Amino acid sequence: MAMSNNMTNLINLIELRLGTEPLNLPEEIAKNKWGEWISNYTLRSFSRFFGNRIPYTFDTSRMSQDREGFYLIDENIVPGNIEILGVQDIPWDDPYAFGVENPGWYDVGSSPYGFFNNNLNYSFDQIAAIQGSADRQSLFSSGIYIDFKPPNKIKLQTVSGEYMNKTNIKTFKVNLMIKHSDNLLTIEPTKMESFEEFAIVDIATFLYNYLKYFDGLETVFVNTNLRIDDLQTVAQRRPDLIQEFKDSFVGADNYNQPIMYTMN
Repeated sequence: MAMSNNMTNLINLIELRLGTEPLNLPEEIAKNKWGEWISNYTLRSFSRFFGNRIPYTFDTSRMSQDREGFYLIDENIVPGNIEILGVQDIPWDDPYAFGVENPGWYDVGSSPYGFFNNNLNYSFDQIAAIQGSADRQSLFSSGIYIDFKPPNKIKLQTVSGEYMNKTNIKTFKVNLMIKHSDNLLTIEPTKMESFEEFAIVDIATFLYNYLKYFDGLETVFVNTNLRIDDLQTVAQRRPDLIQEFKDSFVGADNYNQPIMYTMN
C-alpha cells in the first residue's frame, strides 16, 4: 500500500482540532498556506531538537580548504534537497569511517570493537604482553575528533593539533543533522504526537496573530466577532512545548542526541 502524504493528513488534523473548517479564511491564511508555514517554521524548529541524522562521506579532493585547515561543506554535494543543521560526530561503529584506505584507523586495524578471543588459553606472559601493547598504543594514540564551525566549516583534528593533511585521511564519514523531510516520513512514529501538537500550536499562533486585528472591528456595514479566544489559548502553549523539548532532547530516548557518549 502506497504511503499517503503525511503533510496533507497533518493539515486536515489541525483543521479538525482548531475547528476552522466552517470559517471562510482570507487567502493569506487559507488552509493551502499551512503546509508552507509548517515546513519553513515548525519543521525547522522541531528538527533543531529532534533532527534527522544521516551519514555522509566527505571527499577532501572535492572540498575547498581555508588557511586554518577547515573544509567548507557545500550542501550542493550532499544528495537530495536537504538543509544541514549541524554535524553530530564520526560514526565510530563504522570501521571505514576514515575511508577504505584506512580501515579501522582509530583502532590500529584491530576493528572498532577491540581484539578479544575467548577460545584461546592465554598464559600469564601473553596477557602481560597484550596489556603492554594496549598501554603503548594508548600512550601514543592522540585521538581524533571533529572540529566544526557553524555554519559550514569542518575538519578532523587530533588532540596534539594535527589535522587531515598530516594524518593522510582523504575521505571521512560524519553524521549530519538535517531538517526533516517535508513529507514528515523521517520523523519517528513515537515523536509524531509531539510534532502534531507543536504544529497545531504554531498554526493557531499564526491564525491568531493575523485575526486579532480584525476581531471586534465595527464599521457601518458589519460588526465582527471572530471568537478567537480558543486560538489564543492554544497559541499560548508554545513556550511550554519549547521548554519540554529543551528538557528532553538530550536523553536516552533521543537516538540522535544521547545522554552519554563513551570515549575510548
